[in-house]
Amino acid sequence: MIRWLLRLVRLLARLAPPRARDRWREEWLAEIHHIAEVRGVCTAGAVILPLVAVFMTVVGLLAALGPARRGLRLHPTDALRDE
Repeated sequence: MIRWLLRLVRLLARLAPPRARDRWREEWLAEIHHIAEVRGVCTAGAVILPLVAVFMTVVGLLAALGPARRGLRLHPTDALRDE
């Protein structure tokens, strides 16, 4: 699952222009190393936590899509009339 998340991050990083991507990567890695040193965690933990947060957000949005689409099929006045 972590490999899938890393592939997703790499794919999103490829969409950025090369100069911005390189600058972003350097700043991001420097920030991760700084956080890892300050918090006393390994670098992998500093990477995995934001990835898990993004993954959980995506899963939550996908879980909400099903009921929302089903609710959009009904016309509100028809639903109220049936009650």
